[in-house]
Amino acid sequence: MNCENCGKTLEQGETCDCVAAEPPLSKAKQRAKKALTGIILFVVAFIGALLLDDVIENKYSQLTDIERITNNIKFEAIASDFVIKSTKQKYSTGELHGNVYTNEWANLKIELDERFTEASQAQYEAYANLLTDCAAYFIAEGDGDELGIVFYKGGMYSVKEYCDKTIESWMDAVRKHVNAVFSPEYIKNIVYEKNAIPVEIAGENYLGAFLTVRYENGLSTVYGDYCAKKDRKIIDIVVVADSLEENLSIVNDFESYK
Repeated sequence: MNCENCGKTLEQGETCDCVAAEPPLSKAKQRAKKALTGIILFVVAFIGALLLDDVIENKYSQLTDIERITNNIKFEAIASDFVIKSTKQKYSTGELHGNVYTNEWANLKIELDERFTEASQAQYEAYANLLTDCAAYFIAEGDGDELGIVFYKGGMYSVKEYCDKTIESWMDAVRKHVNAVFSPEYIKNIVYEKNAIPVEIAGENYLGAFLTVRYENGLSTVYGDYCAKKDRKIIDIVVVADSLEENLSIVNDFESYK
């Protein structure tokens, strides 16, 4: 058996001291790359950043070259306004029965598989504010995937403006978390990418905005917001998963209420 670093021949069970390498990520740290149990990032994303535009703009004027390359979303190049026509139904946060969520006003229905469980009451209560209703919040404990259905009631933002501010907020919260968990040597090789694409959900056009965090060990996390506007409120479906494909596969399970 030879050392992978220097090629030295090793006896059975012997370890080489040629490199004081940083140990591989523990399972806890692999999962730590996910949202900080989710709720802290949600609160920052939907409330704090919407009120701190100047702070965010100044903070991201100091990005590295590689981050500058990957951090530009051309929202203005996306043609649709992502507005759902008003209907006779009154605004509602919908109903949740077990793992089935339905909302006639938003025309959404989803039945989640058994790996998802509903978040705690404390996490719901963290949304008790004037601007945001959290209708449903699920966590897949085994792999860290998350799904949140949130309604922003502010009314002053277009979908593109809201997504832009939300992705900046994800970026701020994730960077803080990464800086607290990993060593400087590991952090310098982490790449942040931002992207936006139109996505059809339950027959309506949503804007999908994504922050992808690519780690040195090949793992990644994709934070996605799928947004559309109806009756001056923004429907925001929030998904955290390991890849864009997995992220999209979760929202593909949504069906029309009708």
